[in-house]
Amino acid sequence: MPETPALPPAPGAGAPRRQGRFRRALARAAAVSASVIGLGAVFVTAVAVGAVVHLNASSTRNLTRQLINDTLRSSLEGRIEIEHIDRLGLFTADVSRVTVSHPNGTELLRVSGVHADFNALSIATELLLGDGDLAVTIPLVRVADADVLLEQDEQGALTLAEAFTPTPSEPPEEPPAEPARPLRLELSRVVLDRAAVHGTVAPGSPIDATIEDLAGGVVVADRSRYALERVRITERRLLPVPVEATSISGSVSVPADAPMELTAKLEGSVGAIPLTAEGTLKDERLTARVSSARVTPEAALAIDPSAPLARPLSVLVTADGALSDLAVTAHVAVLDPLVAGDAVTGEVTAHARLDALDPKRITAEVRIAELDPRAFVGTAPAARVSAEARGEIHLDEEGGPRVIAEARTEPFLVAGQRVPATEARATLERGALRAAATIHEPGAPIEASVARSKEGVLQFEAQSEIPSLSAVQRVPRGIHGSAALHVEGALRDDALDAKATVRVAGLRVGSDLQLGRGEVRAKATGPLDKLTIGGAFRGADLRAQQYAFRSVAASAAGPVTAPHVRVSLASAERRIMASAHLDLPRSEARQLRVEVARGEDEVTAQAARVAWDRGIALRGLALRGDGVGELEGSLSLAGDEIEGDLRGTALDLARIADITGAPLGIGGLANLDVSVHGRGARRAGRVQIELEDGSVPGVARGSR
Repeated sequence: MPETPALPPAPGAGAPRRQGRFRRALARAAAVSASVIGLGAVFVTAVAVGAVVHLNASSTRNLTRQLINDTLRSSLEGRIEIEHIDRLGLFTADVSRVTVSHPNGTELLRVSGVHADFNALSIATELLLGDGDLAVTIPLVRVADADVLLEQDEQGALTLAEAFTPTPSEPPEEPPAEPARPLRLELSRVVLDRAAVHGTVAPGSPIDATIEDLAGGVVVADRSRYALERVRITERRLLPVPVEATSISGSVSVPADAPMELTAKLEGSVGAIPLTAEGTLKDERLTARVSSARVTPEAALAIDPSAPLARPLSVLVTADGALSDLAVTAHVAVLDPLVAGDAVTGEVTAHARLDALDPKRITAEVRIAELDPRAFVGTAPAARVSAEARGEIHLDEEGGPRVIAEARTEPFLVAGQRVPATEARATLERGALRAAATIHEPGAPIEASVARSKEGVLQFEAQSEIPSLSAVQRVPRGIHGSAALHVEGALRDDALDAKATVRVAGLRVGSDLQLGRGEVRAKATGPLDKLTIGGAFRGADLRAQQYAFRSVAASAAGPVTAPHVRVSLASAERRIMASAHLDLPRSEARQLRVEVARGEDEVTAQAARVAWDRGIALRGLALRGDGVGELEGSLSLAGDEIEGDLRGTALDLARIADITGAPLGIGGLANLDVSVHGRGARRAGRVQIELEDGSVPGVARGSR
């Protein structure tokens, strides 16, 4: 008989007696053991000798395989099939292949090359004659290869777990005569050379992983322990880049009457991003740390081409505290190789507290220190942004999460422009968002609010009171007066419905323009790509250089890119009205008309088209009025060159100046015939001007 290998000492009789999970399964074995002991030593010895002689025979291995398969088939919903036992002895066994199938017949697990070392005599002795815990020790279990298929049923549960679900059975009519012994099963060393895992772990999340060189141990008892000495894992489908765990080690202890204990350590990578993690869990207190020393833009873009990252980062996440009051901290720092005033810098630190056992409420705080936007968008302007935010998350299974947050930013500069401090408050509840903000613009504070319903309707409002425009830093120097603005609206299904009101008083721009008071009312409606606008301006006491008007009005209506505009001004002596159809994409106006009246006298100027894309071009120009003569033609001005045709008849220049108030500086009746075409050396044409009874400063009166 082969020499019995040394085994770990069996647990003492003082081990706690506790109802084990396997007690019912072992009750029948205990009853059989009692009857066998009474048969006598001779019969036992004969049976033992016969077993030793015939145990590894082909017929014995086949009978053992059938008995095990039949037992498992009647005990589990799935099908576990030992296909062949290569070797079976008192101290070792080799199984070439084992398969596990779902109740529907799908093969979920295939294990090849299973080897186990054990002491069958010691196990039988413990089963028949032992006291206290039923201690079974298997010194070695080695698996050469495994293939695992992960699938989910309609409820999202793994079908592999369904294969191991026990079949329903009738409860025993009478309890066993005496309680079964608690089981203590120890697999001293478990080795897996290689395993392939494929399938899906979630809808739309395929997995293709390889597990290699796994070594560990298992103890199943009142205080179960699972130790992992080493393992390498590579996953190739969850992300566009491989996920590798080059080294994993740790242990798990699961007492029957105490909280779980765990220690773990991991080193690996996600693509080109290095990753380390370690942690311990004891007495429901967790200490954990996950870090990546360097996350480069190239590595992040390989995972997600839209990732907003332009500079390397370091990432550190820690967790510490009781599971019922766990503190989690995340720290992200920008790593810029430049050591200069223009270096891209910044840090983001987030703190959160939660009850990990029942996470119905999470409090969080985020702090941003000197963060440069160029860390995330390389073309962004340089800045140093500092801000902080606090919030609470309440998890409500019926109504969804409820989030309450507030944030504050410090003033900072972007491209030399000052961005004011801002305070914001927001609430998200049952899919609806409400937020309000105060923008502390010096001299022009802005109050804003926004609300988004669970149906996706967005409502917004903003208003500001500006007592003194000269006190607002963004307003150019030389502008004085007061102003107020109010904007509100809604966005539904990409359609806008908004209105705005702006009021000014005592407006003065330098010494050439003044407005006593004015009000703008405007609205915008329709799809965002086809907005329609409508607005009106009313003002009083307008002064522009030497001109003074007691009232001024303007309006615009129509598509935002092609509105119809009107302007009117009235003074004690004159009335001016103008209108045109604008076409902003083409940089032109059509049907331009200007009317100037003084008393009963009136002058009208028209142009069929005015374009300003490349210089100034006027087409269909006409000037007419009461006793002022006529002028018509077309002109274009590009740089210092003029082209076109212009004809004027009996133009009374003094009367035109008197009606319009334009200081022409010339008088008399004029006839005009101009036709000039071409540019540079190719320019040709004629210019004829007749002036009768004219008056030109510095020139004697007469005709020519």
